[in-house]
Amino acid sequence: MYDANYNVITPQATRWHHSALANCVVGVLYLVTFSHIYETYISPTWGYTGLVYRPLTYTEFLFQVVLVAITSFFLPPRIDKPSGLIIWLLYAFVFMPTTAMTFMIGFNTSSFYASGLVALAASVIVCSIVSTKSPVPSVVSENISEAFTNLMLFGFIVVALVLFVVYRDILSFAAIDDVYTQRFAASDLDSGALVGYFRTYFTYVFSPALIAIGITLKRKRWMILAGVGGYIFSYLIDASKISLVIPLAILVFSLMKSRGLESTAFFTVGIAILAAVASLFTEYSSLIRFIVDLVLLRSIAIPGQTFSQYYDLFYNRGYTYWSNTKIINLVIPPPGDFKLDPMWPNLGTIVGAEFYGADSRMNANANLFVGEGIAAAGPIGVLVIGLVLAYWLRSLDNFSQKWPATISMTVMVPIGLGLTNVHLTTLLLSFGGLFWLVAFKTGLAKRKRL
Repeated sequence: MYDANYNVITPQATRWHHSALANCVVGVLYLVTFSHIYETYISPTWGYTGLVYRPLTYTEFLFQVVLVAITSFFLPPRIDKPSGLIIWLLYAFVFMPTTAMTFMIGFNTSSFYASGLVALAASVIVCSIVSTKSPVPSVVSENISEAFTNLMLFGFIVVALVLFVVYRDILSFAAIDDVYTQRFAASDLDSGALVGYFRTYFTYVFSPALIAIGITLKRKRWMILAGVGGYIFSYLIDASKISLVIPLAILVFSLMKSRGLESTAFFTVGIAILAAVASLFTEYSSLIRFIVDLVLLRSIAIPGQTFSQYYDLFYNRGYTYWSNTKIINLVIPPPGDFKLDPMWPNLGTIVGAEFYGADSRMNANANLFVGEGIAAAGPIGVLVIGLVLAYWLRSLDNFSQKWPATISMTVMVPIGLGLTNVHLTTLLLSFGGLFWLVAFKTGLAKRKRL
């Protein structure tokens, strides 16, 4: 445990907001708040995308409340380690909206989805238990090695130059209603797989690393601006809303941690209040509407929507059994008619064509519990990927022990947000998940005697 300046302090008696009961109460309040926002704002505004609303039965609502309360009870009481941060992001942006929305937007009966939702809750609970038993960072206040700082800065500059050369002719700050035009312009450029890796590492590794270094070292404060500038540059390329969500989330998270607000309950209350307040003032400002689109639609509603979409589609056409993943596809063939589907193995494109039309070019990307869980093997798949996630989270906590807390925690913000919309294997290979695991293990940070 450490204070606002990341200095070790003696553990004290558990405060009420660090208790499992607090998480239960706050979790149920978040569920009720989000459900009300969904009914009064999200569905009326974006119902044409499939975010429809129907009143729940008493049994359905009771099921939701019980599931949320039990899952919330097991959440880590504090966000004081990488695994805790990632679990809370999955809880707030995946588990909660999925639980609140699935019965309303799914094409099947609520009993059809119940086992999948229970499996999702069980996976979050297992990960939470693993996180609670993992050690907190033992190095909480130290300098960062020049080697690490220089490596991140060098990578940032080189990748930025490459991306500028490739995309310089299409760079544009797209308006909220024109993001897909910019996104299609970027995708139409045949830039190759290497440039694709550069783009994801620029967003999920180098830019957040610069912000983290700037937060940690006073003499490197300028790196915060450089990292934020990197995200603005990423948005100029493909108008990806996550490029604006991540720096905002990093700065808010860092501000809360610097004030000693590490209680999981505080974070849950914060996202509930943000969602509620933002939805009330959309008519007053285009900027607020843009923020609402980023938070309510992109970050919360869409991750919750994909659960029922993937469930409906792959239950009827055949589970993938992870055959869309490289190496596994050498052993397990695609199910049913997917063998002849030109969009295989891109599950997001397949789902997008199914629900929005083949001409929509919609890529309905999904989080690990959906793409590598429900689509793979239904509820059993959710449990399997949950166990894999728990193992990776435990490794992150163990390997980051000798790193500054401001680094190991801050760089996990984009990783956790990435998991709300991509598969775990994709995140490990293309978004920096394995990179940070190796970096933590090899110890690029230089320990300072305290």
